[in-house]
Amino acid sequence: MADTGEGIEARHIPHIFERFYKVSQERGERDGSSGLGLYIVKTTVEAMGGTVEVESTPGKGTVFTVTFAARSISDVSYPAPANPMQERR
Repeated sequence: MADTGEGIEARHIPHIFERFYKVSQERGERDGSSGLGLYIVKTTVEAMGGTVEVESTPGKGTVFTVTFAARSISDVSYPAPANPMQERR
């Protein structure tokens, strides 16, 4: 995902995935943000075995890259389908 917004200063990059971290308190109050969005993204992506990276240039925008490892269909196990003819108790 990329944007052409205000960008994020380098000093903030190490912290943007922290819970409740806001680059700007004023902007958070103005738009109602809680500082949880990127924290939720990172923890969810990592729980699924992926990674999140960020590149940003102040005044030009930000690029977030989410990466997941490819898996072969043979690596995935599926439960046996339920038998619709089986009597329920």
